Amino acid sequence: MKNFSLSLAWRYLIGKKSSTAINIITGISILGLGIEAAALLIILSVFNGFESVIAGMHNQFNPDLIVLPERGKTFAVEEQTLLTLKTIPGIAAISQTLEETALFEIEEIQVFGKIKGVDPDFISVNQFEKSLLEGHIDFSPQANNSAVVGYHLGNRLGLNLKDPLTPLKVYMVKNQKGGMIPGQPFVKKNLVAQGIFAIQQEIDRDYVLTSLAFAQELLQKKGQISALEIGLAPTAKESLVRREILSLLEEGFVIKNRFEQDASFLKLMNIEKWISFSILCLAIALVAFNLVGALWLIVVDKKTDFSILKSLGMKDTSVQKSVVYLGALMGLAGMILGSALALIVYLLHQQFGLVKLEGAIIDKYPSELRPEDFLIVSLVVVGIAILAALPAAHRSGLITTTEK
Repeated sequence: MKNFSLSLAWRYLIGKKSSTAINIITGISILGLGIEAAALLIILSVFNGFESVIAGMHNQFNPDLIVLPERGKTFAVEEQTLLTLKTIPGIAAISQTLEETALFEIEEIQVFGKIKGVDPDFISVNQFEKSLLEGHIDFSPQANNSAVVGYHLGNRLGLNLKDPLTPLKVYMVKNQKGGMIPGQPFVKKNLVAQGIFAIQQEIDRDYVLTSLAFAQELLQKKGQISALEIGLAPTAKESLVRREILSLLEEGFVIKNRFEQDASFLKLMNIEKWISFSILCLAIALVAFNLVGALWLIVVDKKTDFSILKSLGMKDTSVQKSVVYLGALMGLAGMILGSALALIVYLLHQQFGLVKLEGAIIDKYPSELRPEDFLIVSLVVVGIAILAALPAAHRSGLITTTEK
């Protein structure tokens, strides 16, 4: 009887009704569900696109894994320990870095930012070279005072790479246990800006990268680092690498992957994504009122059929199931229509850039349709359609064998 209920629902979906108005209302209901389903898919694709773009940008700066001290800002790592870490299967490269807040100055223009000392392996750990806009990169010990400056920080300082005679001054508070010497509270050194990079505004406005040796001398922390940044091989298993690293290091260290390094930002993006999704789900619920009316009219239109079927032995529950199946089929039809509309818009946008972004690092709104998005939206649309069918299903169960 279950298969018969489904067959009956399919017949009522594609078959002619006694009134043209019922056909029109049914078509409008399915069209409304399709448009809302397409809107859901497009919204999710835009958020997915921004997530991928931002993750790609951070991949140029954030490592696959970073080892940080649980307490304090810096630590020392022995050369033998470092060499042993590099032999762990799955680790492609390890870079030692030292980071601290500093004051930068060019011709009396002063800006606070972060100075980050890195070793030559830093470029092997991430995709930082892709972020270089102008100049070149050299983090070798021989280029001790060379620097690469974030785009926005350079603009605020009025940096001009073509003017190497004007130094980039950097000031750091002296690290003295007995207190600062009166009149000499800062260590001041000069950097030569040899490149400008652009990754993401929050990074570009804060960072100046230089050699690890220069940063250690400036901070008066010889042999000290603030992090070990690790690049993984494509086939590496993160959990196994984490375990191996922790087994080699002493207690007092934490390891973070790319997601954990930007956890608060990515969580905020996800909150915005699902809030927008929820609002559109409410819109689908409003559209479903049309579906309630359409199904109710179909039940009224087919009450003679239901009465005859009941007189032939069909149970009330089977009749009700056929109406619920009808609602699910209408929801599925709306989902198929919505998927087709979303795919058409997505492909047109990918090809022609329907929505442009002026003055941004990307020329059009990023978008990325994922298979799981279709599954989620399908569950929502069909689920709401089934709920919309319940009132009509209840009405069909009340039809008597003598009702016409």
